[in-house]
Amino acid sequence: MKILLFDPFNGIAGDMIIGALLAAGADSEAVSSVMSS
Repeated sequence: MKILLFDPFNGIAGDMIIGALLAAGADSEAVSSVMSS
């Protein structure tokens, strides 16, 4: 099981979130699919 704690207490931009998810190993096809829906 993998757990990700995401707590941007000072705020974060959308492109930073996407970049962080991809850098952490998220599937780029899955991210793209979610963004286009």
